[in-house]
Amino acid sequence: MRPLAILIPAYNESQVIARCVQSVLDAGMALEDVYVSDDGSRDGTADHARQCGVSVVTHPNMGKAGAIRTGVEHFAICERYEWVSILDADCEVAPSYFSALQDAITRHPSVALISGVEFSPRRNWLTAWRAVEHAIFGGVYREAQHLTNSIIVVPGLCSTFRCAIFKTLQDHGTMIEDMDWTIQLHRRGEHVIFEPRAHVCAQQPATIRDFLTQVQRWHVGTWQNIRLHRIGSHCQPVDVALSSMAIEAVVYAIALVMLPAIWYGWGRQYVLWGFVIDQTLLGAYTGLVAIRERRMDVIRAFPLFSLPRVLNIGSFVWAFFATRRSSMVTSGAWVSPARY
Repeated sequence: MRPLAILIPAYNESQVIARCVQSVLDAGMALEDVYVSDDGSRDGTADHARQCGVSVVTHPNMGKAGAIRTGVEHFAICERYEWVSILDADCEVAPSYFSALQDAITRHPSVALISGVEFSPRRNWLTAWRAVEHAIFGGVYREAQHLTNSIIVVPGLCSTFRCAIFKTLQDHGTMIEDMDWTIQLHRRGEHVIFEPRAHVCAQQPATIRDFLTQVQRWHVGTWQNIRLHRIGSHCQPVDVALSSMAIEAVVYAIALVMLPAIWYGWGRQYVLWGFVIDQTLLGAYTGLVAIRERRMDVIRAFPLFSLPRVLNIGSFVWAFFATRRSSMVTSGAWVSPARY
């Protein structure tokens, strides 16, 4: 069996698929190990991928999870490979991405899944915020979850599975299949790890509309998985991690709603001190990102970061009520921001 296959599910990604494939090849993968599953694209995505020399399968549109399954089955990946690395078509992997994965596999041969870490390209103040957000949640939080074996979701844009385990996972039709699969692994007692050296750069929403569309999908999928896997009813670290995240978001939302009452009723000093502490911590993270990635744009965009944070928390609360409606769509449809 060959060690590692790369599978790129794609839907209308003609603008970015060639860059993704080229970055994979530049990072040391052979053409024969790179596969693209084209989910009924209408913009010539499959043709662009074939021009890169990789194997491509085209099939009717069925959503990301379906595209992944179809690619795995069509190319018999689980029968021919030990591991499969799934990448979103807008990703560009770092030159050391696959060597970092191989090191992680060597150190942890029994793990079922390995997650990487993603960064946002420079575009505008909104992608600058996403870079800081990834540093907080994709780095600090995920590292802590790695140490306690409580990773709640591996990034769907860059995840690596042991094939023998992946083929046994079920698709439940949630909006975010990556969280569904991650929790299934925890329920089975498998080990999920985070490899911080496995970097990819992925495109992020550059408009408020795309930002809201993306986070709404994530939040709907999160609440779907909380209910599907009965988070909180088991005594696993992932239950604690996901419950804590949900509680933190709800408490933050309640605090925002109560700000006027606190300001006029209990004292402005509490609001001011809370604001100072919050902005100091956020400013520290922003400074670290600016230094580590040499991105002064995150410093300039810092005054605007409160807007996406409030929208994000509002979307999370909205999704709680939205998923309780019987009419809520549960299919894993593609929701991609405009490419650039």
